[in-house]
Amino acid sequence: MTLTTENTKKTSADFSRHFDFLTKDFGLRMRMENYSISGGDRYIRVLRNQYVQVELAGDQNYFHAEIRRLIDGEPRPFSDDQNNIGFEDLAVLATNNNYDHFDFYPASAGWTKVLENTAELFKKSKEVFTTDMWVDTKRIDELKDEEFFKKFGFRPSDNKGKLTFFELIKRHALKLLDNGYKLTLDSSELPPYDDESSTTKIIIERADKNVKISQRDWRDYYFIYYIEVNGQKQFEIDLNNYPDMETAVKVFSEQIDKLTS
Repeated sequence: MTLTTENTKKTSADFSRHFDFLTKDFGLRMRMENYSISGGDRYIRVLRNQYVQVELAGDQNYFHAEIRRLIDGEPRPFSDDQNNIGFEDLAVLATNNNYDHFDFYPASAGWTKVLENTAELFKKSKEVFTTDMWVDTKRIDELKDEEFFKKFGFRPSDNKGKLTFFELIKRHALKLLDNGYKLTLDSSELPPYDDESSTTKIIIERADKNVKISQRDWRDYYFIYYIEVNGQKQFEIDLNNYPDMETAVKVFSEQIDKLTS
């Protein structure tokens, strides 16, 4: 496969320059390269040894690295957040969450500086890449929890074990798989560097219908969900307009049944 743009050529060269230690010192080997995903040309490099799979993604303006623990020689699904971590999770753990996010954000630090900072972070965490000692994901969650509490006054862990609105309607929608539909997209199983993963969504299909159930936006309108059938929006719900989640789930589920019949 050939590179599709000068952008991806530069990104590939930059990854080779800044992360060559992953192969030379950490024993990872190139497994795969991709040059486009949802959203356009974003270069992906996948490397693996017997302990982890590392996925580097970027386009000169965006960067992400995912570290995936191997179990029985294979990475776990992306939805398994105990065995897949983003590169900034290493920074959270290494600094007790006392680090500057913007050091890893190309729009602030610059593309080259972000790669330099990430490479240094990886080198300081060598044992994660070269031994069977996986990261302390529980500690990472605790540190994030405390930071969230400082900013917003409550901890995400307070809702641990409780299904979210989307999880409840997704559970309802997936019952349709027994009625001729098949699941063709589930955002929770996509790589974090795929643009389609930014909002929670599923797509189910049968011969005559393509049904998308999605959050409108992950940042500004995360409380609005909609149903789209064959490319046309048919129903939208604003959770702020309902007294409780149970009522909102009931209304939305009834629309799912109506629009998928």
